[in-house]
Amino acid sequence: MLSSVQLDHLGDIVSTIGSREFGQTFYNLFRDLLDVEECTVFSFPDPANPSSLIVEGNCEKQRQAARKLASDYIAGGFLNDPNVRRPIGGQPIDVYVTEADSIFNTAYRQHYYDTPQLTHELVVLGNTNGTLYYTSFYRRKDRHGFGDSELEIMNLVAGFMVKALHRHSELVRHSGDHNDFTFVHAPGDLSGQLRQKTLEHLKNVLVSDPGKLSQREAEICACIVMGYSTEAISLNCSISPNTVATHRKRAYAKLGISSQNELFLCYFSAVREFQSGMLQ
Repeated sequence: MLSSVQLDHLGDIVSTIGSREFGQTFYNLFRDLLDVEECTVFSFPDPANPSSLIVEGNCEKQRQAARKLASDYIAGGFLNDPNVRRPIGGQPIDVYVTEADSIFNTAYRQHYYDTPQLTHELVVLGNTNGTLYYTSFYRRKDRHGFGDSELEIMNLVAGFMVKALHRHSELVRHSGDHNDFTFVHAPGDLSGQLRQKTLEHLKNVLVSDPGKLSQREAEICACIVMGYSTEAISLNCSISPNTVATHRKRAYAKLGISSQNELFLCYFSAVREFQSGMLQ
């Protein structure tokens, strides 16, 4: 059962919905309830266009590392996440526990679990008004896993939690208050379909000069222009980070440039033209 102090924390969540304090308040409640070290919440208005709603950790260093992973995740890492492809089975909310060693995609597991040392994950999937809210609570590898008592707590509060997340998401979107990490959108704040079209356009521009870039080199450079990290490109293209670096080095040599900034200068005008008019 929830204590009176924890019930007060539920009231704090209600009072901060739509404000900058909501994410920290949300994390504080579940840190106390579940004894967790990190929390992430992603919203999926459509399957190809997630946003990061909450990313919090026990300390600033942990929080910043989690936010870097969250940026990689919405840039394309989510495509390899087995949790968001899991069917809820007709129920509006699903609560379950997963372990890092159950993730079969090695590159995905290493990037999002093994490297940050996150071993135990308690997941809440909730659908409301056509949006999937995907919440994860994490414990590190030196901790014990989640048990029946934590599942019981989450099943008790999951309905409230998803409704609060949905209301907060609506209020923040309508207010346009995106100045902090309340939302982290995919590169260029594009929809999934538009993002893919932009990548294709950039790749075509990059291979238009015969004898310069290969298709793969152009694909890597297009992702760089769009702001994807090496890790995100690795996951999206199903190649290792070292292979990404090799393609980037060869492409830069062919283009006669030596930095990401120079690549931006070469193709930023094409990005702006494409986004402002070519898909209208």
